[in-house]
Amino acid sequence: MEGAPIAGEEPDASAPAAPNPLCQLPSEILGDIFCAYVDSIATEKHLEIWSALPCWDAPSLKYVRIRIARDQNLLLYVCRLWTDIVLSTPQYWRLVVLWHPSKECSLEERADHWGRFRERTARAGSIDLTVLYMVDHVMDPSDKVEGLLLLDEFSTRMSSAVITTLCSFELDGSYRIAEASQSRLRRLMIGGSHKDTVKDLARRLNDFQDLRFLSISPIFVEFLDIPLVSATLVRLHLCLKVDHDIMAQTLLDMPQLLHLRTDINRSGTKPIVHSQLKSLVLISSSSISRDFLSLSTFPALRRLELSINGNDPEWPKPEDLAFFERSACPLEYLSVRGSVRIQDFLSDFLYYLSATIKVVALLCTAAMPSAFLEELSKASPVRTPIPPCIEEFGFPNIPSSQRGRLREAFIGIAALRDAYGLRRVKLDPYLRRNITMRMAIRRLEECGIVVRDCADSFDN
Repeated sequence: MEGAPIAGEEPDASAPAAPNPLCQLPSEILGDIFCAYVDSIATEKHLEIWSALPCWDAPSLKYVRIRIARDQNLLLYVCRLWTDIVLSTPQYWRLVVLWHPSKECSLEERADHWGRFRERTARAGSIDLTVLYMVDHVMDPSDKVEGLLLLDEFSTRMSSAVITTLCSFELDGSYRIAEASQSRLRRLMIGGSHKDTVKDLARRLNDFQDLRFLSISPIFVEFLDIPLVSATLVRLHLCLKVDHDIMAQTLLDMPQLLHLRTDINRSGTKPIVHSQLKSLVLISSSSISRDFLSLSTFPALRRLELSINGNDPEWPKPEDLAFFERSACPLEYLSVRGSVRIQDFLSDFLYYLSATIKVVALLCTAAMPSAFLEELSKASPVRTPIPPCIEEFGFPNIPSSQRGRLREAFIGIAALRDAYGLRRVKLDPYLRRNITMRMAIRRLEECGIVVRDCADSFDN
């Protein structure tokens, strides 16, 4: 071909280099891409995990803040164009992470430490901030004052705040969320909180005018002894013990609530009807937590996650099943962990649910019954063990002794593809990548069933 370089010949250095497609994008588009990147550094799931880190877990706290600082600064070192765009894009700097310098630092080093935080925040201009305040349990008292002072300075601009380990061996937990933040704050996650901080927040919760998401994870497990009242909250995560009647009153006072994660640890008598709740996670495996459902009706519920005590042979009891009949909810995802009894009639339970309500994604159990896997492997069962209405099914906790049965089950599902409604199957990551499972997984994928990793919970 004319003009083509001859093999072994050096390319002409004077020839213009092919332009980088990214560099041809307008600066405004690149700025939007960079902002989407920095948003991915600290998603809502990340923020909630970080808020629950205990103050004594210094390596984890250090890793989080180093990772965020590294990822946020990464684009500054690519090229001059990217550096100029990043420094001139206020939205890129809306994520602020505060931490304390070492106790061994000099006064000049401490002043430089806090000065750099103010410099970075100044780049954000006047836009709303997402602030992570990560308190080390070993610090100089003057740094505690400086950190809380900065937090107060940001209070009028915070739309999201993660404040972790406000209580430790050296902190008295007396910090109050600044009143100036009550009109702007939309997400608040507090971890390691002193009980007085939690009680103060509970009393003032209704003063927050636009708060949509609240997560509380105290260091020491405490009982919530007063109902929460909010006219705006739609997502509530309480990693502390709650009295049944207190939660009943909380739900009555928050008819707009959509998502609830809680630990019911004291029994009660109040019936609960909530017409808007779409997601419920009961994190305790105690029978009291499950009895909460026997007095509840949630007709809009789409997602339910339960933890069952492995030593409890009684679940599901008639009153447990009555919850599904009474609610008649359009359930799309159900996770049941730890149940022993359900293994004996798993297929019957699935058909019971499919006749009572619509279930799309199911089911996490302590162990998959061998009889159930063998039924799946049959070429012509009387009925498919998984009802046709279920589109997504998880196979977690499969031991090596059941791997052969699982392979045969997948082959059986593929052979009767038209009889199943499955679109997605989930496996533990190590099993999905196991060489002995490749052929069976390929058979599922060839007939249109996607195989994905099975995480702690299914995707919304």
